[in-house]
Amino acid sequence: MDKYSMNFGRKERVLNYACQTYQLSRPSKVGAVMALIRVCQPASFEEWQQAFRELTEKDCIDYIYNLTINRTFDGYLREKSVINDGLAKLFPSLRFEESDPELDHAGDIDYIAKLGDKAIGIQIKPVTASANFGSYSLTERMKASFESFKEQYGGNVFIVFSLDGEIANKDVIIQIREEIGRLSDGSLPG
Repeated sequence: MDKYSMNFGRKERVLNYACQTYQLSRPSKVGAVMALIRVCQPASFEEWQQAFRELTEKDCIDYIYNLTINRTFDGYLREKSVINDGLAKLFPSLRFEESDPELDHAGDIDYIAKLGDKAIGIQIKPVTASANFGSYSLTERMKASFESFKEQYGGNVFIVFSLDGEIANKDVIIQIREEIGRLSDGSLPG
């Protein structure tokens, strides 16, 4: 089997220390690159290298601009569609409000759906966030954020996967309906 990694000799120890210190060799970083290789399925190392050699500085700038301006606006429109054309029509008893950016959980909860003095949280993700949304897993930060929300508002947080502004995971509708029932009849667990 061919090997393509370089030998850094005596420098290896220092470089390895720097990578560990700055967490550059963590599974979350290296694993993402391995996943990318698997998606791209290069036929050779040269083909893998060529994919990066063809990238220009302009490509990188254009991509970041597109990501931060265009895709973010697309996400805003997608969220509005999911809420206004979907959930608000399905659940007229809920009053949907955008999450206050000042709240600790604002990055993890896009909308607060109020029901009297209680509320549920809604996080909207594009289907591309998880090709199989059944296997989507929360980060520890999100779990803590969702728990904090529940302590504050009484209701759970639901992740709604959106495909072109439509609710892709239809089972979440049943879960939200059950949560509304739980919050409405006051049977909050202790």
